[in-house]
Amino acid sequence: MNTVQRLASVALLAAGLAAPALAQTPAPAATPGAHHMMTPEQRAARFDKADANHDGKLTKAEFTASLKPERAAHADKMWSRMNPAGADAIARADYLAAPMGHKPAK
Repeated sequence: MNTVQRLASVALLAAGLAAPALAQTPAPAATPGAHHMMTPEQRAARFDKADANHDGKLTKAEFTASLKPERAAHADKMWSRMNPAGADAIARADYLAAPMGHKPAK
């Protein structure tokens, strides 16, 4: 066996041994703040948790109170994107239909 064949054999052996380990590597966690990656069920659960008085509507105060402290500074911007009409509250359906995540750069 020549040197090229030996190297090829070693490479195939290494790849064969590494494949099971790579297949078991857990998927990376979602990027913090990447809410656009949430499923509809997760968004619905988030609405239900934020709707403190369980009236089926989300006020800006309820929305802001539901945010993590590091996101609360952006509450006004997020609320205006979810509620472009400027209503006092938004319904569950409107919340679920609202754009989430970062606004794409133009």
